[in-house]
Amino acid sequence: MSSGVTFPLYVFEKDDWSMRLVEAPDRVLHHMEAIDIEGNEYLFWDANGRGVRVSIGHKNVIEIAYDDATDMSLAQAFSRHADALDVKVDITGPAAEVWARLKKAETKSRKQGLLSKLLDRRTT
Repeated sequence: MSSGVTFPLYVFEKDDWSMRLVEAPDRVLHHMEAIDIEGNEYLFWDANGRGVRVSIGHKNVIEIAYDDATDMSLAQAFSRHADALDVKVDITGPAAEVWARLKKAETKSRKQGLLSKLLDRRTT
């Protein structure tokens, strides 16, 4: 089913620029709906940043294979995701390191947002 694709997969959602990590082939449909994959709502890359295609049949994953004809690179997806989160992150280096920086920045941004909300409540 996975045709030698190296996991995890990095998944970019085209409509809101969010990203997620799929740890193993059996987790693909845990994170996404088959109809959305069929509808081409996501872009996929393997652990090394190589484009991947996920094929669906009868609401099941039937193939995960390399596909170098993706609409953008993983670095571009990371950059758009950082923009969507409104965080500044160095997107150079191995994918796993960039992903860790994105997740750290996202967590920090959420904590700062929560702190701001708490402080705003105290002053009103």
